[in-house]
Amino acid sequence: MKKAIIGFLVLGIIVSSIYLFVPEKNNLQDQNSISDSDIEKFIDERGIEPLAIEKRNGLVYILEEGSKYTLYKSKEELSSAYTGWSNSTPQALSIGMSGGDNAHVYIIINEKKLINQGDSIEVTFSDESKVTKDVNGETGFIFFHESNEAPRLTGQWSVKIFDKGGEVIYQRELS
Repeated sequence: MKKAIIGFLVLGIIVSSIYLFVPEKNNLQDQNSISDSDIEKFIDERGIEPLAIEKRNGLVYILEEGSKYTLYKSKEELSSAYTGWSNSTPQALSIGMSGGDNAHVYIIINEKKLINQGDSIEVTFSDESKVTKDVNGETGFIFFHESNEAPRLTGQWSVKIFDKGGEVIYQRELS
């Protein structure tokens, strides 16, 4: 009987230790999440003029003319990855994509007519799933596939811009 009581006490101490010293998953996410003030400070320090900002799975994506930043927490410090490009031959849209985890398409509308007349912009992925956003005079957009899988950015996909009447005013097929 004495051994059983000691066994239960030891088991109780082990369970209590695990509960006290192993942080909950939500607490870990909170510790590694990027706050709005972190984002504002990053933007201010670098003089970034963001066209779009998106948060996804603990990361923050900032799109600006000619570049994109990905913010993440590394050992509780804010870090970033930078991707830049030149738009030497201006087109109606600048389009890029990023694979891996959080695969996404980023688009900048360069043509004023499309900005002024555009009501919504839609990306159709290779599996025919669609993501639509309102234009509202904005120029930058970041689109994530709902399944978050990079293969959705392979094969044929398209971008369409619609006016207020639902008519397509711009369409581009990509592969």
